[in-house]
Amino acid sequence: MESIFLLIPVGLLFLGLALWLLFRALADGQFDDLDRPAWQVVFDDRDEQRRHEDPQP
Repeated sequence: MESIFLLIPVGLLFLGLALWLLFRALADGQFDDLDRPAWQVVFDDRDEQRRHEDPQP
């Protein structure tokens, strides 16, 4: 029973920290564009192939 008096405030502290980190990430624009990084990997490979196929003088 005595441990619950410690665990509830610690749990609330972790919850507050998690919410603060979430709102900070939202404010920084972390979740603005979720599709571009995934497609950028594909297009980087194509750009790299083009550079090897057509060397510039």
